[in-house]
Amino acid sequence: LINSSKITENENAYSYEIRAKIHQGLEEYEEAIQNLDKEMAFKGKKRKGIFFDLGYCHANNGNAELSLEYYKKYIENYGLTTSIAQNVGFAFAEKNEYDEAIEWYDKGLVLNSQHKGILNNKAKSLEILSKFNEAVECYNKILEDEPEDFWMLNSKGNALVNAGKFIEGIEVFKQIQSANTTKDDPPKEMILNNIGWAMIKQGEYEKGLEYVEDALKINPNKDYILDSKGQALRSLKKYKEAIKLYEEKYKLSKNEDDRLWIGICLDILGNIEDNTVEKQKYYQEAIKIYDLILEITQDDAFVWYNKAISLTSIKKYKEAKKNILKAIEMNPNKDIFWDQLGKISSDEGNYQQAIICYDKSLKIVTSEVILHKKANALYNLEKYEEAIDCYDKALEIEFKIDTITDKGDTLHMMNEYEKAI
Repeated sequence: LINSSKITENENAYSYEIRAKIHQGLEEYEEAIQNLDKEMAFKGKKRKGIFFDLGYCHANNGNAELSLEYYKKYIENYGLTTSIAQNVGFAFAEKNEYDEAIEWYDKGLVLNSQHKGILNNKAKSLEILSKFNEAVECYNKILEDEPEDFWMLNSKGNALVNAGKFIEGIEVFKQIQSANTTKDDPPKEMILNNIGWAMIKQGEYEKGLEYVEDALKINPNKDYILDSKGQALRSLKKYKEAIKLYEEKYKLSKNEDDRLWIGICLDILGNIEDNTVEKQKYYQEAIKIYDLILEITQDDAFVWYNKAISLTSIKKYKEAKKNILKAIEMNPNKDIFWDQLGKISSDEGNYQQAIICYDKSLKIVTSEVILHKKANALYNLEKYEEAIDCYDKALEIEFKIDTITDKGDTLHMMNEYEKAI
């Protein structure tokens, strides 16, 4: 209809508005923007909704910055509405600026505290920030008005599980499982998987795997269910079974994350293998897998990181360092990347450099493991008092026999024999 001569020859602001609405409804945002721009070009008073429409279409077309400018223009002329607050929040979320997104969602909730769309969007942003308990509060607000919104119940269950409230999360999933649901509600295999996943997360690996297997009986090729099974197998230390699973999954998905898990499992098998020859084979196989992934894409920092781990295990420190530096270049705020560079430096005997790396890792995340490693590096530099301080900080976080033993050895080197005993 919009391409017929009767319409295209009718060149006025209203005709462009209508064309834009049709393209917007078809999610053809580029074409919608072109028509809105033509509408904007007409002289005279602009309709109230044009800034909103331009903001909406640009946000959905991946132009979050420009989208925000149009929303600001709307607010400047007409004031704040719940729809604008929600859409501005969405635009900030698209830019990964979740705190700002939440601020705008809260502005919308001042206008309407029960706005379902805003509450849901806020919950999603909170979950990305790992604020799962606050996300649960949002889902509870929605469920006050719609207690049988099973998708919201499902989201609440997942947030509870991610908050470490496994029993509460499982209760929510079982509530859905026992309800009279329809084809528009979360499917049975999803709920079975979610129960299994919660059990796996709380350490009930065998029982969780049973639920996951039941989910796979309903939908044997569902990606997220196969991921749950892979997690269960890895948790049960069934690495060879996990490798077979990921190999089959990769044939279906062609997702390089599946091959990454194959490499990780091979590396772990190398770590636990006693036979030196077999150990080396596992590490070499893992490196081959990582190289295959890097032939497809070089944009995943975790591939470079895991390849560095395998190279470190076979003492190829120069290559390992190149790989971990590539990972750090891509994401300098990942603590485990700096930890690995510290390990490589320590294995090479460069303890001063190792300490620099461990300090960087500790600035990102305070970890008992890294404090222990830093203490060991200080010990090797014969900086015993500083090492003791690090061991003590590690022990404050978690009491481990290895840490207390190393502290005792350090006190022995300081001739503090009574304290060592």
